[in-house]
Amino acid sequence: MSVDFKRLWHHFVPSRYSLLLTIPILIFFMYYITNHHMAYWRISAIILLLGGFFITTKRYIKPDWQLCIFCLSGFMVYALNYHILGKLALIPEQDYDYYRRIINKYALYLPFVLLPTVFFHSGFKAKHFFNILIVTAIYLLVYVNFHSINLGFNREYLVELFDPIISYDIGAMAIGVLLLSYSFIVKGKKAYWLLILACGSVFTIMLHGSRGTWIGLPLILTILCWQYFKTQKYKCTLMLTLFTLFIGANVFIPNSPIMNRVDSLQADYQKISQYSYNNSSGIRLMLWQNALQLFESQPLTGVGMYGIQQQNCELKAKGVLPVCFQHQHNIVFQEMAANGLLGLIGLLLSFIIPMGYFLRHLRHSNALVSNLSISGICLLVYYFCSGMTEYYLFFADVTFWFYLAVASLMSFVYLQSKHSAYSSISA
Repeated sequence: MSVDFKRLWHHFVPSRYSLLLTIPILIFFMYYITNHHMAYWRISAIILLLGGFFITTKRYIKPDWQLCIFCLSGFMVYALNYHILGKLALIPEQDYDYYRRIINKYALYLPFVLLPTVFFHSGFKAKHFFNILIVTAIYLLVYVNFHSINLGFNREYLVELFDPIISYDIGAMAIGVLLLSYSFIVKGKKAYWLLILACGSVFTIMLHGSRGTWIGLPLILTILCWQYFKTQKYKCTLMLTLFTLFIGANVFIPNSPIMNRVDSLQADYQKISQYSYNNSSGIRLMLWQNALQLFESQPLTGVGMYGIQQQNCELKAKGVLPVCFQHQHNIVFQEMAANGLLGLIGLLLSFIIPMGYFLRHLRHSNALVSNLSISGICLLVYYFCSGMTEYYLFFADVTFWFYLAVASLMSFVYLQSKHSAYSSISA
């Protein structure tokens, strides 16, 4: 049987413009899976250049105002608080460049307002975005499982290889969450293989034992079953069966990575009940309590990110904390302490605005628009739940992936629902 390579190529790369998107995004994911840093600003630069090119040639798609607010919210908070109000100037010289990069990274998400224009005129559609995720998930299965098995799923060794492992796992598992949702719009046998691949990538990351990354999964399964059980009960049944078998196997196999972490959590809470907080869960409780105290001291603009590190270093010197933590291991408490009400508003905007957008399109007559909306909802729910035990926004790569994914899904929904010339998408 002959293979139509031209058709296969077009399936993955519709135009030379989209090639400029596909390759850098794919490279970004390959670097992410191997836990190496990529100069991800190049992706933002390519989007900016392509958008500028299309605009100058009078090919411009006006973005939805909600996409604009999502892309601007983080930048406005950090630009105002650190550059305009002067909190950046309070950081000592030896830490200045480190925190400046963390603060300025939000400027790299501003070009995402051009994604509707770039996607439309380059022919880059939802299926091309998810094809990249499929390739990434396959690579994830091979790379992560190889090293996890080689290290005997030992949490201490895994932490060293995938450091910081919790934020790494959040971004990696989000790939599986998106593919899991997308499998419900795909037709035929391919859908079931895609569902199995998505579950496999999620299970692979779960075996790392990062408990905070598990919190949102029951909600994701509930949302997908609520949305699709009546129309696609076989897929829902397969998904629930795979999760049940995976959890069941981990309950009964000896030295299960998951059960080891569950036992560790139970031990933590036993110690906490005896007023001993020198454990993972207890330390988080102390950090959250400390965050509330810092918020009360400066409720409008917070004490700044360096102010949190400074306070935690003082607590370490007193023997209260074992480590001089740079953040409070919670996206809400961190923003309250570091940036006050200003930061809390910015954080809520980055979740509530896109959530409202996806909910508004959830019952759209176009099946793909509805599926992309449920994918966006699942992604936001997962990231928010994971943020209850880890401030992943501190780390550049996982934050970039969050903004890119949400902005891309919003752009696909917008284009698919508004522009008929873009609507001929086959999943």
